[in-house]
Amino acid sequence: MLKKVDFSDSGKRYFQLRFETFNLFNHPSFSFPQLAPTNSAFGLITAQSNKSRSVQLTGRIVF
Repeated sequence: MLKKVDFSDSGKRYFQLRFETFNLFNHPSFSFPQLAPTNSAFGLITAQSNKSRSVQLTGRIVF
Protein backbone atom coordinates (compact mmCIF):
# COMPACT_ATOMS: atom_id res chain seq x y z
CA MET A 1 0.00 0.00 0.00
CA LEU A 2 1.19 3.50 -0.71
CA LYS A 3 0.08 6.85 0.70
CA LYS A 4 1.29 10.18 -0.70
CA VAL A 5 0.83 13.41 1.30
CA ASP A 6 1.56 16.65 -0.61
CA PHE A 7 3.35 19.52 1.15
CA SER A 8 2.87 22.01 -1.69
CA ASP A 9 0.21 22.79 -4.30
CA SER A 10 2.54 21.96 -7.19
CA GLY A 11 2.99 18.35 -6.02
CA LYS A 12 6.79 18.54 -6.15
CA ARG A 13 7.20 18.19 -2.38
CA TYR A 14 5.56 15.24 -0.70
CA PHE A 15 5.87 12.56 1.94
CA GLN A 16 5.45 8.98 0.82
CA LEU A 17 4.52 6.19 3.24
CA ARG A 18 4.81 2.63 1.95
CA PHE A 19 3.74 -0.65 3.57
CA GLU A 20 4.94 -3.89 1.95
CA THR A 21 4.56 -7.55 2.82
CA PHE A 22 6.31 -10.59 1.39
CA ASN A 23 4.87 -14.12 1.72
CA LEU A 24 1.83 -12.61 3.44
CA PHE A 25 0.00 -15.91 4.01
CA ASN A 26 3.24 -17.65 5.11
CA HIS A 27 2.78 -20.63 2.78
CA PRO A 28 5.83 -22.91 2.86
CA SER A 29 7.65 -24.01 -0.25
CA PHE A 30 9.68 -27.10 0.56
CA SER A 31 13.05 -27.93 -0.93
CA PHE A 32 13.91 -31.26 -2.56
CA PRO A 33 14.29 -34.40 -0.44
CA GLN A 34 17.69 -35.88 0.35
CA LEU A 35 18.72 -38.02 -2.62
CA ALA A 36 21.95 -39.65 -1.39
CA PRO A 37 21.11 -43.27 -0.52
CA THR A 38 23.90 -43.42 2.08
CA ASN A 39 22.50 -40.43 3.99
CA SER A 40 20.47 -41.26 7.12
CA ALA A 41 17.88 -38.64 6.04
CA PHE A 42 17.36 -40.29 2.63
CA GLY A 43 13.95 -39.35 1.19
CA LEU A 44 13.20 -36.77 3.88
CA ILE A 45 12.50 -33.11 3.25
CA THR A 46 14.54 -31.27 5.87
CA ALA A 47 14.46 -27.65 4.65
CA GLN A 48 12.21 -24.91 3.38
CA SER A 49 13.20 -23.14 0.14
CA ASN A 50 11.39 -19.83 0.71
CA LYS A 51 11.68 -17.29 3.49
CA SER A 52 9.13 -16.70 6.20
CA ARG A 53 6.70 -13.77 6.29
CA SER A 54 8.27 -10.32 6.29
CA VAL A 55 6.71 -6.88 6.65
CA GLN A 56 8.34 -3.51 6.08
CA LEU A 57 7.23 0.07 6.55
CA THR A 58 9.12 2.92 4.88
CA GLY A 59 8.78 6.67 4.79
CA ARG A 60 10.31 9.00 2.21
CA ILE A 61 10.39 12.78 1.90
CA VAL A 62 10.72 14.13 -1.64
CA PHE A 63 11.62 17.81 -2.12
